[in-house]
Amino acid sequence: ILESDLRPGAPGVVVISHRVWLREFAGQSSVIGRTIRVNNSPFTIIGVAQPGFSGLSGVVSDVWLPLVPSPVVRPWGSRSASMGTYFADRGWWWCMIGGRLKPETTRAQVQSEAEYLFRQSITAGVSNIPTRLPALTVSGVSPAFQTVRRRLSTPLGILLVTAALMLLMACVNVAALLVSRAKARQREIVVRLAIGASRARVIGQLLTESMLLSACGGILGLLFAYWGAPALLSLLAGNRQTTQLDVGPDGVVLAFAAAVSLATGLLFGIAPALHAAREDLACHLKEATASTTQRGGLARTLVASQICVSVVLLFGAGLFVRTLRNLDGQHLGFERDNLLLFDVDPERSGYTGRHGIGLHNQLAERIAEQPGVGSVTYMQEALLAGTSNSTPIATDGPPLPAGRPHEDYFNRVGPGFFDTMGMRVLLGRGIELRDMDGGHAAAVVNESWARARFPGGNPVGHRLSAGGDAFDPQYAYEIVGVVADAKYDRVREAPPPTVYLSYGAKWSRTRRVCFAVRSAGVAPAALMASVVWCISASNFSL
Repeated sequence: ILESDLRPGAPGVVVISHRVWLREFAGQSSVIGRTIRVNNSPFTIIGVAQPGFSGLSGVVSDVWLPLVPSPVVRPWGSRSASMGTYFADRGWWWCMIGGRLKPETTRAQVQSEAEYLFRQSITAGVSNIPTRLPALTVSGVSPAFQTVRRRLSTPLGILLVTAALMLLMACVNVAALLVSRAKARQREIVVRLAIGASRARVIGQLLTESMLLSACGGILGLLFAYWGAPALLSLLAGNRQTTQLDVGPDGVVLAFAAAVSLATGLLFGIAPALHAAREDLACHLKEATASTTQRGGLARTLVASQICVSVVLLFGAGLFVRTLRNLDGQHLGFERDNLLLFDVDPERSGYTGRHGIGLHNQLAERIAEQPGVGSVTYMQEALLAGTSNSTPIATDGPPLPAGRPHEDYFNRVGPGFFDTMGMRVLLGRGIELRDMDGGHAAAVVNESWARARFPGGNPVGHRLSAGGDAFDPQYAYEIVGVVADAKYDRVREAPPPTVYLSYGAKWSRTRRVCFAVRSAGVAPAALMASVVWCISASNFSL
């Protein structure tokens, strides 16, 4: 992407990722100059990125476009109709800036200069400058990688300690076996020494055997690392993995594996070799057992060490399994079985405003007609997806109690949400199709919210408004029901006070939504083909 590609009126160009080049174009060099459509607009392919390239953000990307104002491609979160708004808005920072330092430049120098320029930029034309201003940080690692590092550092640290203990236990086990083997070869070693073999030759032979065993173990470990590292990363990251990380063995891993194999072979092979080479020739040739006690003491020490490490690992594994059982047994407040979840974004296919919201309902009706579908709904944020919405919520009821948090959680949901998700309605009713109209905006609150806002009372029939400290009748929702508490964004935390607003009412923006399909009599995966067909017929973008 060149400077000329950023000029107004320049034709749209795109650089595609290496995996897209292989998957969609079979790695053909003739791909340069071909046209693809991004958000239903044509872009000419001008390049293919190298394998593993992820850019500054670290986010797994398939295409890279010129950073210019465009009605077709906008930054995440931008819903403005004006192309230049997200470039001119000084209160919204969404663009990541990166550069490569000159050899003689330090990061401290860049930090100082960048802070000065940043302060000038945000205070230009401002008469009343606040005492506290946003800070700018210069980092050698992109924020995306920093987030991944913070999220994975703890589980990887625990895994490292566990792996080290298992390695120690395995090495002690092998050392005990080598001692036993040396005992079994006791007469052989004594005979070798008796016929003239030097002790150094005997020790060298035993160490060679130990090193060969250690090298075989290191090679097997590298094979398991090569096969298991991607699977381990997916387990650690879960469904929130958005960063492309290369966790395969490289030169550093190979050097570390070789060093550990060499060290363990020497450390845990030298003791049996020294004890075997220090035998009393006369004693053993007369079939005496004077040295058996010494060898037995070493073997008992190794066995005791192995038992100690094993007990630590067993206790850790037991606590880990108990934690998993507790998490698996958590009462989520909704039925998680037989659910198929997927996202659609009608805006990327050209549907906006009320028309796009209407297509949500049409898609839900079409999917509900498919065989094996029990019920269908949609929501702005999927439950337990790690994301949530919060905003100040005011009511026409009693004032907010002292000490109550200023903001409440909320989620915009479609008709049949509580039935599909298996959430129990305690009072009133759930969200229905008639509530999607702005003239009849409805809200359902959970138990925690009802107890906090209407202690000892019934909130059904009252009204609330979202987005302000004072109740605003213009943006009022009627509370039509109270639902049992359910987890929202995290399993480990208690269900927060939550308000479920009817999707589309008082809010006409069309954006990516999550659909939930409850299967009836079939596995959720069996519904994927019919769901994809319904989406394709609706011309939605997955």
